[in-house]
Amino acid sequence: MEGRTHVTVGIASALVILRPQTIPGVLCTIAGSLFGSIICDLDHFRKREAMNLQGDKYSYQKVVYGLIIAAVFMLLDYYAGDGASAYVMNHWNATTLFSVMAFFFCWLFGMTTSHRTFMHSFLAGTVFSGTLWYACRPLAYPFATGFLSHIVLDLLNQKKIRLLWPLPYGFCLGMFPSDGKLNSFLEAVGMICSVYLASFFAVKSFINSSLSRRMTSFFLGKVNLVGLMDIPMYVLYFLVINAFT
Repeated sequence: MEGRTHVTVGIASALVILRPQTIPGVLCTIAGSLFGSIICDLDHFRKREAMNLQGDKYSYQKVVYGLIIAAVFMLLDYYAGDGASAYVMNHWNATTLFSVMAFFFCWLFGMTTSHRTFMHSFLAGTVFSGTLWYACRPLAYPFATGFLSHIVLDLLNQKKIRLLWPLPYGFCLGMFPSDGKLNSFLEAVGMICSVYLASFFAVKSFINSSLSRRMTSFFLGKVNLVGLMDIPMYVLYFLVINAFT
């Protein structure tokens, strides 16, 4: 399947399976599953070339947009609390450092292998997920779910994948081409489901969060106006907004 299909289906699958109940959980589920669903194909030279920004007239914009998205995620994750950022800051030690090094070593090794071999194997999924478990545990389960969804989708294609690498056996169901109508259908379904589920769990998590309760008590609270009468905060809020607009 193509990259967009892997990403949308991977995110939707992680949201369905993990069902995050907090804002940090939603953020980590999206980020981890997105990463896990695309890392498999970094052993494909065409995918690596697509990521190469040299000679691309839009390279500057792509880098800026990528940095902005990463910065927004990190800020949201940090201020939401109890997410990936909090875990790394509270558990940084020699084991964490070793896990990060092992993760990137396997990543670099995988980029030198043939397509649909090591990077599409159970061994790679276990190593990546295991090292991520020690490095940043909130991302581990979403990553593993995204990785597994990638393998399941590729099993539907007509080219074999080496699930049991380094054993030389390949597997595929040979049902559909990787860029056919099924790919477009799954991409559309994955997009709809991932957007809906992400919105649903984010809103539900916010409603049940302490931040929501604090905001509710703030806007429904009352302020005394010059000792004459009590005015709800939301009335004062709208009066101030109207005065400035």
